[in-house]
Amino acid sequence: MPWCHSEPTIAELLSDPIVRALMAADRVAPEELRANLAKIAGTLEPQHREVRQRGCSQATSPA
Repeated sequence: MPWCHSEPTIAELLSDPIVRALMAADRVAPEELRANLAKIAGTLEPQHREVRQRGCSQATSPA
């Protein structure tokens, strides 16, 4: 998985042979994981939008 100076995308991680082997050993379905991550991202997006509007210095930690 080649990447430099940035983090890999979810697609890159899920296409990596080592990650796929580990997921298979743990019986994790790639499409199910991708769907769950998308669902979580959808719930987090409104929070991030609010932080961007206020500015990071005013961000609060989730309780």
